[in-house]
Amino acid sequence: MTKNVTNRTLHSRVRSYIENHPFISNMLAAGIVNYSALARKMQKEIGGNVETVKVAIARETKNAVKFRGYDENRVIELLKKSRISVQDKTAVVISENKLNIPRLIASEITQNNVYVVDQTKLDLSETRHIKISKDLAALVITSPEKIEHTPGVIAFLTQFFASKGVNIRELISCYTDTIIVLDQKNGARVFALLQEFLK
Repeated sequence: MTKNVTNRTLHSRVRSYIENHPFISNMLAAGIVNYSALARKMQKEIGGNVETVKVAIARETKNAVKFRGYDENRVIELLKKSRISVQDKTAVVISENKLNIPRLIASEITQNNVYVVDQTKLDLSETRHIKISKDLAALVITSPEKIEHTPGVIAFLTQFFASKGVNIRELISCYTDTIIVLDQKNGARVFALLQEFLK
């Protein structure tokens, strides 16, 4: 009886581990995981017997897509129908007060106002209580309307950028537009990588 309870607890730990590590559920869903190697890695963190962990992983593989929470193929097909452009010489302005400046997009958050702007048109006479980050690039993705009912688009994009070692400075998603602000040195490279991946 104790053994069954222990195995049930271990199985629960395996499920939680997979749920909390999306890259693992992605690999399981794709069928490209070495169960033995994964079991050895997981066993070091969650305990139990390696063989029991391996059996639990095999049982949970059928749930991997559910853990991920979205259909990657559906997301990719939607992004293939999206229009992608990149604008360099972009700046992000963060101000305690609302500003009347030309902007690509503006967002009012809890304590500040955030503006994504063309830095070549930026002219601020008053810079107190204002933070400006220049020499950025804005990747603008305009998708079909069904993006509003397609889970996983932002998750897919952030994972794609992270896998390339690219930090996202700002990310704003409104209606059919997704705007991702990056360091300017990464703008053209990521644009090309994304275009190549989605062609």
